Amino acid sequence: MRRLLLAGLLAAIGLAAALAGSAGAVEPGYNFRPLVSGFSTVTGITAPRSSSDLYVVELSGHVWVLLNGTRRRADAFADFSGIVRHDRGDNGLFSIAFSPSYATNHLFYIDYVDANNDIRVDEFKSDGQHVIMSSQRHLLVAHDPIFDHYGGQLQFGTDGKLYSSIGDGGCCGDPLLSGQDMGTFLGKLVATANPTAATPAWNIVANGLRNPWRFSFDRSTGDLLMADVGQDSWEEVDYRPRASLNANFGWSRYEGRHDYNTGVTLQGTFPLTWPIVEYPHSQGCAITGGYVYRGLQVFGARGRYFYADFCKGTFWSFLLSNGQAVGQKRESFHATNPTTFGEDSRGELYVGTLGGQIYKLSSF
Repeated sequence: MRRLLLAGLLAAIGLAAALAGSAGAVEPGYNFRPLVSGFSTVTGITAPRSSSDLYVVELSGHVWVLLNGTRRRADAFADFSGIVRHDRGDNGLFSIAFSPSYATNHLFYIDYVDANNDIRVDEFKSDGQHVIMSSQRHLLVAHDPIFDHYGGQLQFGTDGKLYSSIGDGGCCGDPLLSGQDMGTFLGKLVATANPTAATPAWNIVANGLRNPWRFSFDRSTGDLLMADVGQDSWEEVDYRPRASLNANFGWSRYEGRHDYNTGVTLQGTFPLTWPIVEYPHSQGCAITGGYVYRGLQVFGARGRYFYADFCKGTFWSFLLSNGQAVGQKRESFHATNPTTFGEDSRGELYVGTLGGQIYKLSSF
């Protein structure tokens, strides 16, 4: 009897060990799977924290609403084409951000280029179904005299502030020297603590930026991750912890970690901050920044920051450890001309493309 009990116990232990070993050896896979198509150039994907809807922003000025991957209505939530300048490939409506209190105040914010080539942040109100165009309020304006490098991302931080990224306004090599000019909002990350104020006060949070095309805040930690499109040789991902966002990211004295214009002197009081990841133009030509995945549907991707290259359609991801990128890997999936990433209210991750496709991060 004892031998039978012992044999049964050993078999049970062996089975448990085998199962544990198997679980440890198999990492759940994931991929960006097609969700919906038929849009024009997608520049934003977002959602109010209180809603199951997903909002899709087009460069043309239209904003559409999706529910479970299909358009909720035949008409757009908003049509800003009457105020947005969209006469070339890189100007138009760049992003929207919903107030953290959208469920009660119905306020949201848009970042776009107007007819005068001014980069603007405006406030609007909705009736819950559509925008109320008469509610428009101008909150920020920065003139771009060279018709290029707009930046254009809006995000609310975990601190409740509204942040906006603004490019250097130049074509090649920062001819306006905006990145290190603390007297302009061009080439900066700026924020306001109270966007609903009659005249919101905007402050420079970071300088030394060229074309910060998509930044995000980790919804778990509040840390900032920002992709800055490079000039001739290097693309970069910048990082700052929530407790210390202020930084000088070096442009145009540096491109990534490398000398660019040695005649430029670093300005301002923010510390020079090197990127945590960079890649050369042999691997791409224009970075599209993403998010740290904090959703619940794709266990194997949790905690990883995803980003991509617009030109080659390559995707990468990494984990953060003590402010450093670790476990960097090139992902197996590919998309043609990824223009933006986005999150829904639950933290699930999406990517949009120049051709109007939207993909969702999903498990195998």
